[in-house]
Amino acid sequence: MKIKNKLYLLAGTSLFLALIQSSIVYISTINTDKESHMYQAARVVQNTNVTLNSTTYEYLLHRERRTQRQWLNKKTVLSNNLKKTLELTDDSERKSLILKMIKDQVALEKVFKND
Repeated sequence: MKIKNKLYLLAGTSLFLALIQSSIVYISTINTDKESHMYQAARVVQNTNVTLNSTTYEYLLHRERRTQRQWLNKKTVLSNNLKKTLELTDDSERKSLILKMIKDQVALEKVFKND
């Protein structure tokens, strides 16, 4: 085999390997981006839930209109974030937990709307 043919073969192999490596990096980036969005949405849900819990306790202690409105606003934000998180996840266990959280928020909303 001539040196010229060996160089072409080596260049073709290098190009093929570079293409495979860039494909792997691209796929990894897509998966990492999706996971990052899901974790960011989960963090927002967690922070909103903490605020919602403190507002719930404040409302149950004082029964003020201001805390009732705050709770309803935070509940809307939490519901939207839960729906976003539900769309991002593929895990059935996570989906069932998120659906349970949505159901619990709807049940708790009845306490705030009845007062």
